[in-house]
Amino acid sequence: MPEAGTTRHLPGTLRYILMAVAVGTSLLFLYTSGFGKFPAMVQRSIFLMPTLAAIFIFYPVHQRARESRVWLAIDICVAVVTAYTLLHLILVWEDLQWRGGAITDFEVILGTILTIGVIEATRRAVGWPVVLIVLGVLAYGFIAADMDFEHMISMLYTSFEGIMGTATATIADYLFIFILFAAFFESFGAGKFFMDITSSILGTVRGGPAKIAVVSSSLFGSISGSVVANVGATGSFTIPTMKRTGYAPEFAGAVEAAASTGGQIMPPVMGASAFLIAEILGKSYLDVVKAALLPAVLYYMAIFVMVDLEAARLGLKGLPRESLPRFRRVLSEGWYLIVPFVVLIYGLTQFSASRAAFLAIVTNIVLVAVKDWKKLSIGNIIRTLENGFHQILVVAAVAAAAGIIMGVVFTTGLGFSLAGKLVELSGGNQMVLLTLTMAVSIILGMGLPTVACYLLLAVLVAPALIQLGADPMAAHLFILFYGVLSNVTPPVALGAYAAAGIAGGNANRTGLIAWKLALSGFILPYIFIYSPAMIMQGSIGEIILAFITGMIGASALSIAVEGFLLKPVTWMERPLFAAGALLLIVPGIVTDSIGLVILAAAILIHFLRSRDLGRVGSSFLGETRR
Repeated sequence: MPEAGTTRHLPGTLRYILMAVAVGTSLLFLYTSGFGKFPAMVQRSIFLMPTLAAIFIFYPVHQRARESRVWLAIDICVAVVTAYTLLHLILVWEDLQWRGGAITDFEVILGTILTIGVIEATRRAVGWPVVLIVLGVLAYGFIAADMDFEHMISMLYTSFEGIMGTATATIADYLFIFILFAAFFESFGAGKFFMDITSSILGTVRGGPAKIAVVSSSLFGSISGSVVANVGATGSFTIPTMKRTGYAPEFAGAVEAAASTGGQIMPPVMGASAFLIAEILGKSYLDVVKAALLPAVLYYMAIFVMVDLEAARLGLKGLPRESLPRFRRVLSEGWYLIVPFVVLIYGLTQFSASRAAFLAIVTNIVLVAVKDWKKLSIGNIIRTLENGFHQILVVAAVAAAAGIIMGVVFTTGLGFSLAGKLVELSGGNQMVLLTLTMAVSIILGMGLPTVACYLLLAVLVAPALIQLGADPMAAHLFILFYGVLSNVTPPVALGAYAAAGIAGGNANRTGLIAWKLALSGFILPYIFIYSPAMIMQGSIGEIILAFITGMIGASALSIAVEGFLLKPVTWMERPLFAAGALLLIVPGIVTDSIGLVILAAAILIHFLRSRDLGRVGSSFLGETRR
């Protein structure tokens, strides 16, 4: 559901009508994912028609209008008119194909209404930042590029370069079905199952609850599409458990925030950004997943080591085994919840992404019907379909707005101009441009869903990196990483602040600790820009070496950041660990060799200084509680 604090309370009849619209839309797109899509213009119009209309009804024009029946009546009229502009496209789509871009005066009016409607829906759903970008781009099109009004509306309304372009296509064709997959997955108990299975494996080791948070958030976060939603789903269990075992509230919240953030860059789904990257670059989905895998694994490894070192510093043990679920019991009771995920992974290698998600949903429903049929109640199915629809609303608005931006940018050449300005601003220095891009990505990413953030960055920022010689895949992963990491970057670290609310800790301190835990994520994008082996571009030997040295480097970076190994590291040891880490993370024989020497020196100094040499033999997972 949309956020309660920002939406209006609907009267009973209207609420049921919107429920029917939500369920019907979800069922329709389930059908098209499995049995074939409508023609492109029809498919995308059918998607935007109910989503934009629902935004106008759910999100009032301003907060004071939430309880106003007059404003509700006005918004219903706005929703109906906006929906009609899209219904018109459905009715005349065949005729549009033969016109060559020509539109009637009536369609100019309809296109103008839809464009204004998209802008207003975006303002209501996500606020002014995206709207200001849209307005600025439109102003450029009319004033600087001297675009004719009719030409502009024709491009935005009736072509595949504007509102009905790549962004809307990807959301309608791929993201919606994956959000429905995640909704069914969670509704049938998969979230609890993965939490229990992780707890049974890691619960007894040192810092077990924090490690449970890291692993479970990586699994659920990949398909949730929202860092804040993932924090709420998994953090409600992991954060209180971490606090009970001795972690400070701020650290507990920070672990969940950093782990949930990583879910958006973790294959196979990557918060659905993988499909957008593939669509925009013209690559296969598997190419994107392959490129993102090593950086995501190293990101999580660094967090995993840091929570282990924090537990060692505090002298924490694992949870009592009797308080944890038994692995065999959990697996025997919930094995069928793993199967849809396996079907999804296999399906992605054999079919289209939407067909794979459809098959995974069907598999999920069939297995639940056999193993736990009570979960298949009509009420639960309706709630799941409705929740999936509501989760897509914000992204639908931003996708349509991104279509406006992309249309004007590509039609007027603004993309090349902006890329040229960024390159000029950097003086042609790639490192300076990367730093500028990082800053822009973090700023634009503040407060936006992952998909919405990536769409804006892909249009406005990525072309500059590519123009200066960066590999296109590396450039798009670069902006995705920093857009996602804005969730743990103060002062607008929404993921960290959501976790702080659950933990009952100081929000700013939680944000700073989450940023520290996610530090490897701020370094890795620079590495794969300069070293393509990190995104699996190179020989097998180069890729394996990059991964092994990257793992050692990520662990060393965790020691440097956490300031603890066998005992607190000194001011002299910490820079050695940091330097060794950075050199090892950067692939290359020379950097690896120097990094290993520096790291070996740091470890030797630390071991010689440590009096408790018996602790050297403790396992990486730490002490366990029997």
